[in-house]
Parts: sequence; C-alpha cells; structure tokens
Amino acid sequence: MTILQLFAMAELQNRKPSDDKIIIANLFIRYSFLYVKMWGFVFVMINNCSKYP
Repeated sequence: MTILQLFAMAELQNRKPSDDKIIIANLFIRYSFLYVKMWGFVFVMINNCSKYP
C-alpha cells in the first residue's frame, strides 16, 4: 500500500482538494489491477521454477 500512497500523493499535489476522493478511487482501481497482475506473474514464475529445477 505504500507504493499506492506515493502515487496518490504525487497526483494529489497537482490537483485541487475537491478532486481528492475521485483521484484516490481511480488510483486505487488502476494500481490494484497492476499489483494483482504483478503478483500473479511472480506466483507463476515461482511455480514454474519449483516444477522444473
């Protein structure tokens, strides 16, 4: 979650306070998908390495 918070803070500095909730929601959706994809890839790589040492 710390990476997500860094992205959120970086984007919040460029916008008005009234947009905060919308930006955080968009960032959360966007980066949670990336996070899931990244961990899925890592999980697959670990499984492949353990199957074929």
